[in-house]
Amino acid sequence: MKKNYFYALFASLMLFMAMPVSAQSFTIDQLFGKWQFTADVEFTDAATQAHKETLSGDCEAVISADENYIAKIVGFAGSTVQQNINAIGAKEGQDMVKINNLNTPQLWNNLYLANENGENPYGYWEAGTEVVKTYGPVYYNVDAVNGLITIPNFTVVTLASFGDREGTVIAKYTNVKMTLKEAETVEVSDISGDYNFKAGSGTYDTMAGSVIPTEFAVNFAKTSDDNKSYNATISVEGYQAVTLPAAFNGVSVVLSYNDTYLDEANGIRFAPLYGTTKEGKIEFKTTEQEGAFTLYGGFAFAKEVMGKAKDEVTDSLYMEYHQYYTAGTLKLPAEAPEFSWVGVYNVKVANASDVIIANTNVDASAWPAEFQMEIKEVQSINGPVLVVSSFMGSDVYTLNQGGFTVTPAADGMSATVALNEYYGMAMLQSYGGGMYLVLTNSSGAAKTLTLTLNQDGTVSIEPMFIQMLDFSTNVYTPVVCYMNMTATKVVEEEAPAFEWTGEYVLTATVDNSDYPTTFALNVVYDDSYPGYEYYYISDFMGYDVYHINNGGIALNIAEDGQSAEIDMNYTYLYSLGVGVYLKLRDKDGGNVPVALALNADGTLSADDFTVVNSSTNDIVATYSNVVLTKKDATGIENVTVENNVVEGIFDMQGRKIDAITAPGLYIVNGAKVLVK
Repeated sequence: MKKNYFYALFASLMLFMAMPVSAQSFTIDQLFGKWQFTADVEFTDAATQAHKETLSGDCEAVISADENYIAKIVGFAGSTVQQNINAIGAKEGQDMVKINNLNTPQLWNNLYLANENGENPYGYWEAGTEVVKTYGPVYYNVDAVNGLITIPNFTVVTLASFGDREGTVIAKYTNVKMTLKEAETVEVSDISGDYNFKAGSGTYDTMAGSVIPTEFAVNFAKTSDDNKSYNATISVEGYQAVTLPAAFNGVSVVLSYNDTYLDEANGIRFAPLYGTTKEGKIEFKTTEQEGAFTLYGGFAFAKEVMGKAKDEVTDSLYMEYHQYYTAGTLKLPAEAPEFSWVGVYNVKVANASDVIIANTNVDASAWPAEFQMEIKEVQSINGPVLVVSSFMGSDVYTLNQGGFTVTPAADGMSATVALNEYYGMAMLQSYGGGMYLVLTNSSGAAKTLTLTLNQDGTVSIEPMFIQMLDFSTNVYTPVVCYMNMTATKVVEEEAPAFEWTGEYVLTATVDNSDYPTTFALNVVYDDSYPGYEYYYISDFMGYDVYHINNGGIALNIAEDGQSAEIDMNYTYLYSLGVGVYLKLRDKDGGNVPVALALNADGTLSADDFTVVNSSTNDIVATYSNVVLTKKDATGIENVTVENNVVEGIFDMQGRKIDAITAPGLYIVNGAKVLVK
């Protein structure tokens, strides 16, 4: 029975989303803002201190737009789990919002909403002789003018398991209401322009076999200066264009129809997905992408027919559908993004509660709200193919003798994943004895799973089941349902390109005050000789090291461009006399290369290095905490370089002396001086 129950649960969601919304005297944007949630709370004997500290009858709640619903409430009774506002309208003469708790009956991990009698859920749905539970809908009465929302009495219960209908009452909420504290101002922009509507590609998104196209053009022409009123002209190929009045509130755009025909000769008109009313609306919600909307609620092209519908024994009026749209997008034209399906994806559900556990014997914590999927290109007998190679931590490539084949659509905007290949199923794990954990789509029967490329580069994955299959009996038992999934490709950031040539300022700590702590150096690139190119340091510490070393001090750049090494062979800085030099050396006075590393801020860090007297091999100065800053990369233009040369008097052995007391050749402040 669990199989029937879970499929019926998903079907009921699709039916609810298709229900029409009555007229109302307010728009959803009027409810956006901060509200004060208040209620009288009575805790029962079953409540613990932890429950009393968690539940709240006086807290702030926020109503705002949502990606999947027309709005959401966060902070209800202190909960961080959102409540979904699915529709606004009128019921029994009162303005209301409709809350569908199918996906979010939970307030917290083990606390659930129930009606005032402690029954979880609020209502029941019958499938044959079996009574199946469903969550909602619930109606909150709205007084938008006075900023007041009144909410039916409810209870908070704990459940032994997800499948239970009634639980233990922890708290009773009465006199529940929300009072507006601070309204949010919604910007209303001009949406005039030529749009393209494209229906979704899911199993139930459109009517199979219909001759009415699943794509058509929509033009919005503004009729008011406040950007709120438009004429929407719908042009479906093969039919006369139809113009409908449209209203935009900054959050959703609503097209209204009233006995409006697409094909009047054949009686085919705009119609709701449920019922036989001639008056209704088509609603699109804004998305994060500018110039893009998503269909909310759905609509149809149908005509009224007298006859026997379904199991009826007498003639009655019912709708004969010629096409319906339960999902789709409305977008301004844009160039198709260059997209490769190959890659690793992070897959997330919109809310943690979109992971619905169907088998009460399964550990819910084992089913993450975020996991990875990898698509890669492999070689087959027929050439290269794309496959899902790993999914939810499982190596499905090995397990299924080649993974799940991915077939991109001709336009590159969607792809199908085969779920019935090598073994006739998509295995995620084998438990032995003919028992397998398998992946199926939402119907449990279709052989593919649809991936849809979004304009922002993310990928939407159609709802899916993970089921336990007994291969010997071919019986599937649902384990978990995943809904509202978005996959984001993991993009490895390329290391920033760095141009090593240029002028630098070196700063460091020096243990000899006769040597500069700050000086300039230049890095040069030379490719003047065919087939030979190299980087070198041409100036260092004020010395022309290019000429003294017959080509500078070699700088070897790593392949990734993120580091380099100064070659310590032939690193003369200055001649102190015949055969005597100041030399650049590693920290120990040897010729180990000195490493340079590129930092995130664009500076370079260098290993410690020394200055050595080649005659005695004595270390005359040690440089530590070395940082090189590139002038043109940091905006440094005018730099005062202190002690650009080694000041003082030195003899030809490199020894510093206080004064010249005898004739000879000396180095005075970096210049040779002959004293007679």
